[in-house]
Amino acid sequence: VLHGHGFGGARTEDPKGSFLERLQDNGYAVISIDQRGFNDSTGTVRIMDPDYEGQDLIQIFDWAEKNLDYLVYERPSKASPYNVVAGANGGSYGGMYQLLIHNTDPKQRLDALTPDITPHDLRYSLNPSNTVKSAWVALLSAGGETGASEKLIGGLDPVLKETLARGVLTNSIHAGALPFFYYHSALYFTDAKPASEQEPIDFFAAPLSDLLTYEVPATKPKPVSILFSQGLRDTLFNFNESWNNFKAYKALGGDVRLLTHGSVHILPCTQTVLAQAGPLGEG
Repeated sequence: VLHGHGFGGARTEDPKGSFLERLQDNGYAVISIDQRGFNDSTGTVRIMDPDYEGQDLIQIFDWAEKNLDYLVYERPSKASPYNVVAGANGGSYGGMYQLLIHNTDPKQRLDALTPDITPHDLRYSLNPSNTVKSAWVALLSAGGETGASEKLIGGLDPVLKETLARGVLTNSIHAGALPFFYYHSALYFTDAKPASEQEPIDFFAAPLSDLLTYEVPATKPKPVSILFSQGLRDTLFNFNESWNNFKAYKALGGDVRLLTHGSVHILPCTQTVLAQAGPLGEG
């Protein structure tokens, strides 16, 4: 089972008392990873770029198969090659990596995914109705830099820093950045548009960054078992995100389900204000 942390976080080194300990106690091997650019993982943070984070994640799978001789393999059918039995766990950014692996891994090694509070389309998540979620973008940027392995000189990729600066000035994400976030979303793969229909990615900071093109084709993912879970009051990735993820992956033919719960992304202090206001419908 692969485990990935949230944005700005780090891998779990001591699983005591966590769900990961329960997995280990039940005989599962668990690999908790540092996402690209965070904690001990180098490189700039590119928000689940298929060309970077996607390739990094595939290499982890390759390493595990090469070095861990106790992994279990199955053969789905006589026509299919033996494939490692694998699942994935994590929420938010730790849910995004699960979808990215399944969408990009040519061997399709994940058998079960459990993404919690995970976006479907980052353009909608960060810039609904062409109005940037300024508080969330600022908070995520600060958290990204704080948790980055190479702060300031690395951290968030230059094009992401540009997006923040221009978003603060214009109150929207500029048009050239929106295709970048689309390419980094699950929707890019479930849409499966041909290359001729993809819009160009454009940043002032492009010379400071690499590979701002669609290197990974938009190919529809294969059916897979997924349990999506979603906090109903989430203000960063709201219920529409999980509902759209559910519909898109269910349409592929897998065993896909959606569970709601109370844990959410919510801005600091907002919960306190809501609590002081009392139950909905009261003065």
